Amino acid sequence: MNMVDDATGKTLGLLDEQETTAGAMTLLWQWIEKYGIPAALYTDRKNVYVPDEKTAAKAELSGQEALTQFGRACKSLGIRIIQRIRPKLRDGWREATAPIRIDW
Repeated sequence: MNMVDDATGKTLGLLDEQETTAGAMTLLWQWIEKYGIPAALYTDRKNVYVPDEKTAAKAELSGQEALTQFGRACKSLGIRIIQRIRPKLRDGWREATAPIRIDW
């Protein structure tokens, strides 16, 4: 996983077998220790960062906010999570971007 601050170009990475909640939390904690708490994170729509559509719809019907464990941690720190929707692949090329981007 990789975090990138678009404004400064600062990056911080974590090599792990999979993109998990524990890995995302570890990377975020390392970022906070090194650079401070960001205002927002632009993330992929993976369920590590944001709840799946079914869970979100169920929570909305009951008047609750659907958050993942990572989302709850970010909320408690005052960090907004902004879901980034990737453009469709074209000619087999993927957009080479970090799964987590920083906004101050």
